Amino acid sequence: MGGNDSTTSSRPLTAAERADSYNAGISSMRGTLGGNYFTSDGQMHTGNLQYKSPTYQAQNGGDYEGLQQNIYNSAANHLNTAWGNRSNDMRSSMGNRGLWSSGVAEQVMADDYNENWLPQYTQAANNAATTRYQIQAADNANQNTFNQTNAEQEYNSKWRPLDYSSGLYNGTGGVVSSTNTSGWNI
Repeated sequence: MGGNDSTTSSRPLTAAERADSYNAGISSMRGTLGGNYFTSDGQMHTGNLQYKSPTYQAQNGGDYEGLQQNIYNSAANHLNTAWGNRSNDMRSSMGNRGLWSSGVAEQVMADDYNENWLPQYTQAANNAATTRYQIQAADNANQNTFNQTNAEQEYNSKWRPLDYSSGLYNGTGGVVSSTNTSGWNI
């Protein structure tokens, strides 16, 4: 069994309390912001307050077209080597049969390239584009997260204390709250 009475009250800070809180806040921010933001009498140079956010480093320096080209070139180089080996084998085989100088040999080579090799080059280009856009989309998502995190850090480390201090200085912020509890418990 027991009874408790609890009251909470709030009142605005007095001018003297605001000044004390403001000066204490500015004094504690000196360590965070550095002394160059304040005059010798403690007033802030808000024009000098600039947050230097880190720069996001995109993959491949943000050159996604170059990235796509590099991916394609790598695949195309392998195909070029394989096609070169295949054409040499075909020339040798047709030459041994005396067919190389005929128009048949050229047509067989063209048909082989168009049916077997050209689709592979097309697929390599498609794969390069798909990979590029997947990487670019992931990079954009990472950059958005990076920017959001830095915006929050900037606000919390630089502007939130200033907002609070500005409210104290202008008389629009700061309240004193107290809670009194009395009663008995059994």
